[in-house]
Amino acid sequence: LISRDSHAVQVRREYPKFDQVVTLYNGGFLGEQKTDWRKKDIDVFFPGTYMSLRQAEKEIWQMEGGFREIADRVKDRIVGSNLASVWQEELRGYLREINFSVSDGEFETLEHVMGPLDNYQRAYMRVAIIETLLQSGIKVTVVGAGWDQYEGKGRENLTILSDRGLDITEVIALMGRAKIVLNNTNILDGLHERIVTAMLANAVSVTNEYDMMSNFFESGKELVTFPLNEIGKLPQIVADLLANPDKAERIAEAGYKAALRAHTWERRGEQIIKWMQDGKPFTYEAEGESA
Repeated sequence: LISRDSHAVQVRREYPKFDQVVTLYNGGFLGEQKTDWRKKDIDVFFPGTYMSLRQAEKEIWQMEGGFREIADRVKDRIVGSNLASVWQEELRGYLREINFSVSDGEFETLEHVMGPLDNYQRAYMRVAIIETLLQSGIKVTVVGAGWDQYEGKGRENLTILSDRGLDITEVIALMGRAKIVLNNTNILDGLHERIVTAMLANAVSVTNEYDMMSNFFESGKELVTFPLNEIGKLPQIVADLLANPDKAERIAEAGYKAALRAHTWERRGEQIIKWMQDGKPFTYEAEGESA
């Protein structure tokens, strides 16, 4: 059981003796109590670390010669209006353009070396999302290491509850106080735990859109998505939710029910046991549902 589709593909290739290799997407953590959406006291909450773009670029500059040059060429292809691009695919594309041939195994090794590209894209994504909201006058509450170093625009609208990493139980409690929980990810072949845990906290989970999400949840019904390549649309999406509590409450409640039905960690355990016992293909069905 692997948490990302690409990792499952890699394991199948490297270990063909395994009868089955299955992607096990993340579940979510359920808090101790469910708070009425209208009684929550945090409008927009983001739990996650902060890294400045300057620091992320520094990691690229510190790479060894040839690798640094490749990373420098690729980094502009994974930000801005190309932010939804998968950096590994852009790396492959660049290598093809310069007629640099690598085997699958060599590329997997190269991926590890090119880790600073992953950090750079995630840092750009996070800065762009939060700063766009702050500049629009939307107040955002954050926890996580590095936020005390934030010097971007709209700083007056940023509330830092903690500039250190918090225990998951503390984060879950804060999600329970939040009307909207933001998520961003450049892992597009997996399901981030933060998305589901936010839903289980009866918050509106707002995350960047990607194809795999539609396999589990419907945007506008159980959660809300926004386009990474057009982050400028995000403030209006968030403002609309806050200005229309009936709509936001419906989405939060539908998301809570969907996550509780099939995507808690308890459900994941039940799904694994069922898969191991009946020998049928793994399914994310809720208990009692049939294919």
